[in-house]
Amino acid sequence: MIINIDMRINEIIELLSREEPMEKYQHIFDNATPTPAFSNLNFVEVLDNTNEIHYLGLLDPEKILVSFLELEIRDHQKYQITYSQTEPKYRRQGCFRYLLNKAVTSHGEILSDTHQTPEAISTWKSLIKFPSYLKIGVLNTDTGIITSTWHVSEEEIWHQKVNPVLIASDSRTEYSQKLQEMTERNNEWKKKRGRDHDSLWYGPETSNDNYENP
Repeated sequence: MIINIDMRINEIIELLSREEPMEKYQHIFDNATPTPAFSNLNFVEVLDNTNEIHYLGLLDPEKILVSFLELEIRDHQKYQITYSQTEPKYRRQGCFRYLLNKAVTSHGEILSDTHQTPEAISTWKSLIKFPSYLKIGVLNTDTGIITSTWHVSEEEIWHQKVNPVLIASDSRTEYSQKLQEMTERNNEWKKKRGRDHDSLWYGPETSNDNYENP
């Protein structure tokens, strides 16, 4: 099936590189109801009045915004990341991973940005290497076919073109056996390290010398 995608080529979509004051986006989440996320952070989400832009954020205990994703609906009814930012002191703790997981749970398949900055490349490479409950694939926007990242060369993924584009989905809907194995493995980790599953992926100690948690 061919998917007709309006990628809005004239837009310059950058992920994690347009460093703007976080205060600029604080007002978007001021009236949202927070729910516990991980560590001492709370999760908030907001759908704008047009139902086309969706915001997901993390607030600190003082209700200050520390990380967020901006998603925009495209003509094919899939959301695409149009902007993301995390405060420097909260990077490498899985904030982006957490928000992307939330986005996938709410909206299904989520498209990455089309303008691959160095920061975006680093982020998505981490997700490909350690996807946890996410499934990361490569969507051919002309044919609608999704290919494994392992079967596509880096030259085809890391470029500034609109096709193909990375796509994230929830692996739990397709790989129940994999989920069971992952759960069992994480339960063993919990016994050894005294940590629950979420803490394996989110929090101050989730990055190390070999892996930078996005």
